[in-house]
Amino acid sequence: MIEQPQDGPARRAEAAAGGRGVLDRDVWATVSITATQTVPTSGFYLMQNDAQSDTQVYFTSDLAIRQVPAPATLPLLLGGLYGLRELRRRRDRQARG
Repeated sequence: MIEQPQDGPARRAEAAAGGRGVLDRDVWATVSITATQTVPTSGFYLMQNDAQSDTQVYFTSDLAIRQVPAPATLPLLLGGLYGLRELRRRRDRQARG
């Protein structure tokens, strides 16, 4: 929404962006928003002009969707702990007899 009186520049500007989507369990989405004072060389961007300081700020965004690998950490950890337990048992048996 932009409020602009008839005799001067806009006093207030609001912008909103939203979206809704459903991703699978093993999919992650990351949205990055960047603000810079240099004009982007490619892609879509928004420009905000500050009338008082005559400064422009450019906003760009990037959406990255990636597949997350199946969690194999827990089985590997449990296998390692089991192996350490067996080594300790074997060492204890050799020390006794």
